[in-house]
Amino acid sequence: MSYNAPSGPPPQQDGGPFANPSNNYGGYNQQYSQDQQYQHYGGQQQQNQGYNQGYDQNQQYNQGGYGGQNQDQEAQNNGPFSEKPNESENFDEAFKVSKPKFNDWYFGIFFLATVIGFIVVAVITIRALKQTWDFQGGGSIYDNANTFTVNSNTVIMFAFSIVISVVLSVLMIVLARTQAKWFIILGLIMNVVLGIGTAIFYFVEKYWSAGIVFLLFSLLAAWCYWSARHRIPFSATVLEISIDVMKRYKSSLVVAALGTIVSGAFSALFSVVIVSTYVKFNPTEGNPGCEVDGGDCSQAKVIGILVFVFFAGFYISEVIKNVIHVTIVGIYGTWYYLAGSDQGEPKWPALGAFKRAMTYCFGSICFGSLTVALLQLLRAFIEILKSNAFASGDNCAGCGYLILNFFVGFIEWAFRYFNHYAYVYVGLYGKSFLKSARETVDLLRNKGMTVLINDCFINTSLNFWAMFTGYVAALFTYLYLRLTEPAYNSNGDYYAPMVAFTFLISGQITRISLVVLESGVSTFFVALAKDPEIFQMTNRDRFDDIFHRSVGLPQKFRKLLAPNASKYPSNPKISQVVCLGNVTQSKETLQFLYNISPSFNIVQGEFDDANIVPQQLEHVSGSYASVPQYKVVTSDDFRIGFTSGHQIVPRNDPLSLLAFAREINVDILIWGGTHRVEAYTLDGKYFINPGSATGAFHFGWPEIEDDEGDEDEGEANSLENGKEETEEKESDKEEKEEQPSKDEKEDTEKAEEQVEEEQEDDKLNEPIPSFCLLETQGSRCTLYIYTYINDEVKVDKVIYQKDQ
Repeated sequence: MSYNAPSGPPPQQDGGPFANPSNNYGGYNQQYSQDQQYQHYGGQQQQNQGYNQGYDQNQQYNQGGYGGQNQDQEAQNNGPFSEKPNESENFDEAFKVSKPKFNDWYFGIFFLATVIGFIVVAVITIRALKQTWDFQGGGSIYDNANTFTVNSNTVIMFAFSIVISVVLSVLMIVLARTQAKWFIILGLIMNVVLGIGTAIFYFVEKYWSAGIVFLLFSLLAAWCYWSARHRIPFSATVLEISIDVMKRYKSSLVVAALGTIVSGAFSALFSVVIVSTYVKFNPTEGNPGCEVDGGDCSQAKVIGILVFVFFAGFYISEVIKNVIHVTIVGIYGTWYYLAGSDQGEPKWPALGAFKRAMTYCFGSICFGSLTVALLQLLRAFIEILKSNAFASGDNCAGCGYLILNFFVGFIEWAFRYFNHYAYVYVGLYGKSFLKSARETVDLLRNKGMTVLINDCFINTSLNFWAMFTGYVAALFTYLYLRLTEPAYNSNGDYYAPMVAFTFLISGQITRISLVVLESGVSTFFVALAKDPEIFQMTNRDRFDDIFHRSVGLPQKFRKLLAPNASKYPSNPKISQVVCLGNVTQSKETLQFLYNISPSFNIVQGEFDDANIVPQQLEHVSGSYASVPQYKVVTSDDFRIGFTSGHQIVPRNDPLSLLAFAREINVDILIWGGTHRVEAYTLDGKYFINPGSATGAFHFGWPEIEDDEGDEDEGEANSLENGKEETEEKESDKEEKEEQPSKDEKEDTEKAEEQVEEEQEDDKLNEPIPSFCLLETQGSRCTLYIYTYINDEVKVDKVIYQKDQ
């Protein structure tokens, strides 16, 4: 949004951040003239890039312009993230991999070696359990000759815990399919209620460690609910989209059901192997498992094998989850891109995606899963150490382990979050894990989608449901051990490891069962960031709903722009208001802007409906008026034009903007579409991009450096270095010794400069709420740029003098 004030200073608040406009960007509070042809405002000064040439009115502009584009320009406008699928009846052809290969294959081999090792351990230990089954109790809960370690009593306990987890997971999917909003709300509320109730029970039972942990988790859930309650409607909308796709593609439910069964079955095997390991290798005297073939008994073997079993169990479980995730990605990718195509969508997308997950993508899946599995293993042992510390009365150590557990848990969450979006690229485009991760992060950051993703509460809600299942299973385990009173737990030593294990494994079962929802949401966000126009054409109502609910105008901006919100006009110091569109059918936004000034101007944005917005304007102003693609107003000696900017081809190109400014004969051109504030002069004209007042995500393509240029420069440097080496041979020994150190210093300086530039570019690509006030006085104008950073409003000023 851009605003025009003919006289007087920008609006201020006494004692507030606007009392003295500060030059927060540095170097921009300066006089612009014809001698400064291309000074660029955007957080850093840009060097003259060849835009200071003179252009005659009769010159042809082949670089692009308003309203017209050829095929080459259209391809250029697609940007670097334009990999769209082909229309085909075959999934592999629809989402074709340009150069099929087995990515990250060495991690696949490592995973298979882990599976083989787990199978070997399982065969040895389960055989020992089978041959000593009568000694372990023969399936009885109470009558066990084994009184020194876990036995059939434990196997039955784990079986019940797994059944509880599977049943609860199925009920959660049913609830999500029928009541999306209540699925999110109940996930938070039930965690708080059950967590506090469980904590009180543990305190009454004097099980202090578990009580403290569950109380902290409950308080965290309560805080999350209260701080994020305003995000629930938007999250419910996105979840409903994901569920609608589930209902359309029954294969997604089949995959979810099979995933639940497989994960439940593996969890059962995992639990039995843990029990069998104790049975086989526990060195206690009288253990018949030591007489079974497979190795001697010792405490070191118990610890070492259990570490491997836990690692292998977590690793295999994580790979199962991510294979399901990549399979679901194929289904949702098919829906997003090809459900509305003329030729139709490929047959059996789930099968095609599964085949890709188990072949070209399998190594990448194993790569990403490995890091999470290691962190899960670390958390499991920290949990046991924490519980043992509290049980032994060492509260200081227990609190230390508790803090460490939260820290490691946060790292695990970050890796899961990072991996989940990377696997979308892995599944759809068959790329390696690191390349997919890098491209996904760049895509979401450059397109501003991180704002939308952070505003979505679905993944947090799914994690809370997994935590809820863990609460129930952990409580059941504790009650089971307390009521059955197995001899091996006579001293209470097994409460901590058994409760911690069931909590983790039950939560993992729920995560695998609900991955169909999580995968659908992540695929939707990545596809929306890459190709938003597809969703806009096929699901316009949903598209507008998401845009409208995603972000709002910062409250400090509202108070600044409308100090007298109950009056009309709400800010008499502002004579004209200019809106660059993309109000996404928001009557509230239109009403707010209309009330600021007696003169309100608006142009049609890229995502505005040409029929609906005029009707809303009529409702706000009382008179019907069409919304033009561009408009020109006059203020003092300036003709000022403004447009949304999506018609300019190539988008955001200075030469194309200059051509359009000359076409409509304006001195100042205000454009948008990039959601990044900019201001610069070019060939005697002034160009202003006020950014986005909401800081919303954007779909403008980021500025990508030319890789070929870098390669050419690198080749030139190589030739230059070769020449220097030849001359060096003719020099003396001293020069030879000094040259390498000088080269290394130059390389280090270049690397540091490149890192600083990349960090600066990252900051520029982050969507920051901003708007501009333009004050005109004769042939001179002053631009006040307001940005909202870290909950503070900062003001910058740029002055422009028109040539007479």
